[in-house]
Amino acid sequence: MTSSNYDIAIIGSGLGSLACASFIAQLYNKKIIVVEQYSQAGGLSQSFRNKDNVSFEIGIHQVGELNNSSMFSKLMKLISGGNSHWRKLPDTFIKFHFPDFIYEVIAGEKKQTQKLITLFPDEKENIIQYYKDIEMITQWYRNFTLKSIEVDKETLQNLFNSPVGELAMLTTQDYLDNRFNNEKIKSLLGSHWTDYGIPPRSSAFLKHAILVNNHKDGVYYPEYGSEHLISSIEKAIRNHGGELIFNTLVKKINHINGKATSLTVLNKITNEETEIKANFFISGIGAINTYKYLFDKSLVKNKLTSINNFKKYGVSFVKLYATLKSNPKKIGADASLSWVYSSYDHDLNFKNKNKLLKGIISQYSISFPSLKKTTNAKHSMKINSLINYSAFQEWEKMQMTDDTYAILKNTIGKTLLNDAERLYPGLNDLIESWDIITPKSSKKITQHFNGNIFGLPDTPERFKNLNFNCFTPLKNVFLTGSDITTSGVYAAVLSGMITTSAIFKDNRFFMKVFKELAMIERNTEKIMV
Repeated sequence: MTSSNYDIAIIGSGLGSLACASFIAQLYNKKIIVVEQYSQAGGLSQSFRNKDNVSFEIGIHQVGELNNSSMFSKLMKLISGGNSHWRKLPDTFIKFHFPDFIYEVIAGEKKQTQKLITLFPDEKENIIQYYKDIEMITQWYRNFTLKSIEVDKETLQNLFNSPVGELAMLTTQDYLDNRFNNEKIKSLLGSHWTDYGIPPRSSAFLKHAILVNNHKDGVYYPEYGSEHLISSIEKAIRNHGGELIFNTLVKKINHINGKATSLTVLNKITNEETEIKANFFISGIGAINTYKYLFDKSLVKNKLTSINNFKKYGVSFVKLYATLKSNPKKIGADASLSWVYSSYDHDLNFKNKNKLLKGIISQYSISFPSLKKTTNAKHSMKINSLINYSAFQEWEKMQMTDDTYAILKNTIGKTLLNDAERLYPGLNDLIESWDIITPKSSKKITQHFNGNIFGLPDTPERFKNLNFNCFTPLKNVFLTGSDITTSGVYAAVLSGMITTSAIFKDNRFFMKVFKELAMIERNTEKIMV
């Protein structure tokens, strides 16, 4: 740390925080420091290398709206200093496996609409209206996010009370029950819930609509992996005078007369406490962690009361990472993502997720990252299964030893691999090595409260709760990240834009983005020449 006085101090280095730092450093020329408790940046968007030195993405698997002309693509290009490289995945980019049927989702809304009409001709008009509703709700949400910066609760409440707002605030299951008659199509369309960790009976249809719309024209994967993407964002921040420090835990936000003055931070290596002073502060570590651990309780009583309603949600992942001996195409694998469900009843699949510890599978995904990237030393495979962090807390209470933990991980891994062999006969013969990452490890990396990697749950109650936005009780402290938008890469970058706009109140934000992009492109052309 070269200085303790900054224009802006940012807590956490998830993608929302990094987007904020990059926007502010490049567009507003402010002195910034990003403070991260872990040893590297990126949060769930980072990657790690296994014992075979194979790189795996932790959280990124499919991202939409990244065609060259989209605004999201331009924002990604800006925050990475022009180094945002994405590879388009196959048109059939996701497959939902049920006991007796495989539902494939393909790029192109018209193609997917026709595919569903062919499967369910009696639902034709409902299918057409379903996609119209998704488009309307997505536009409604974009309007809502922009209005949320203005802190006008009456305007926001009017948006909720509008016909589109009421539709958006239905649960996904209520919307599907109201729209469709056939039970099977309801289950197929509801299959996307594992992307945000809340089953159809609990999730807001808004979240479902945002996700489906985001993926409608196909999905992309970071060409050189998330390792390259995050390091490019870091480089862009540093090239504009920003700092990033690691292994440094923020313990408290200090304040006087309703205004924050500094952060008390702890160097986890030296155990030394220091202060970081700034004019503005941004927290990207989640609303719960920010209010529960960094604020004086007297300032955030209402916030903490609201948070209590969401503490029961704590879904995380068990992740299996495998190095393969050769190309998995020989066993029928491709660059798509497969989600496997034991039942058409998604609420039952969600309810039974912790049975994985007993060798019973309710759901999991399987993908082959090496088929999505062009730079691979070896081929690889990844399996994810939703599980509660609380399941591992119970093991901790039993004073789990290293040996019993290893046995538990081995049981989980064998269970997942045996079922994956059913999908891809010959898979187990291809595996060179594998390891399991549990919610214990994920919590160490990101410190998510109760291990909930998705942040505040995407329920109707959460979206309607106006206590959760980028503003805090301290006038110069702001939030960013999934808790002010929703989960996912797209939403994380959007949150960075929202927080930046709220701080600078700049209606010329996008003009600055295009101007900076033009400069990046000119510099790139000079280097190539």
